[in-house]
Amino acid sequence: MAGSPVSASLCPEHPDTTVSAWNLFQTLVSMKASDAAGRLLQEHLLWLLDPDRELVEAQQQQVRDMLASMMREGSQGGGE
Repeated sequence: MAGSPVSASLCPEHPDTTVSAWNLFQTLVSMKASDAAGRLLQEHLLWLLDPDRELVEAQQQQVRDMLASMMREGSQGGGE
């Protein structure tokens, strides 16, 4: 998703980019656009799960927690 609106003007790890990517990801999932959601996840969100990253912003920590929960549910067969 190079050049996508998510990454157009802020750095990839900026808190606003994280929140925008998460919101777009949730929209794509609800629309059952799994290919686009998967690309967005790979390119803009999975870095949040890196245990060596320290997230300063509370919003990024919240997105990380929701993402981790979603990944756990998916690995347990509870996903859509």
